[in-house]
Amino acid sequence: MTEEIDVLLRIHGKFFEGKLHPQAVDKRSQIPTVNAPALPEIYAALVTMKDEGAAWVLRPRQFLRKEDFNEILTIVKQYGGQYVSAGRSSYFKIPK
Repeated sequence: MTEEIDVLLRIHGKFFEGKLHPQAVDKRSQIPTVNAPALPEIYAALVTMKDEGAAWVLRPRQFLRKEDFNEILTIVKQYGGQYVSAGRSSYFKIPK
């Protein structure tokens, strides 16, 4: 994977969503640093990633299909993370 694609994966849809439709940028959100966990592009588009200090929090943008959920959970567990079930506020948490 080239360095440019790696950077785009880290930004993971903050500026564009879906098929390059402009999306409003949240000024409070932070672009992940170099140490951020990397997700394949297909899964990075399904979640938002935020630096919460001691951990990275990945929140689904939409309801995840079972296959997508399982694949994201597998990747999160590889980084030592877990899924936090909280109804509509559920998220994946990866410690730093």
